[in-house]
Amino acid sequence: MAREKVDEQIIEQIARLNLEQKQRLLNYARTLASPVELHGTPGKIFAASALAAGFDPDDLREIGQTIEESCERIDLDTWQ
Repeated sequence: MAREKVDEQIIEQIARLNLEQKQRLLNYARTLASPVELHGTPGKIFAASALAAGFDPDDLREIGQTIEESCERIDLDTWQ
């Protein structure tokens, strides 16, 4: 999609928001525009951003559970 078309659609959606929603969107946009830290984003901040972006809380819990179960294990057989 062309950048101009995306910009137009964003402006159309913003026009439909009330003042509180616009402030939340501004705060979220600022987080998107901030430089990404190389060490990653703390889970609480990521979760808050994901919720603000409209992700389902149940999906986020499932993602967190999968990370806990799968990604934080050490397979001692692979260490040499």
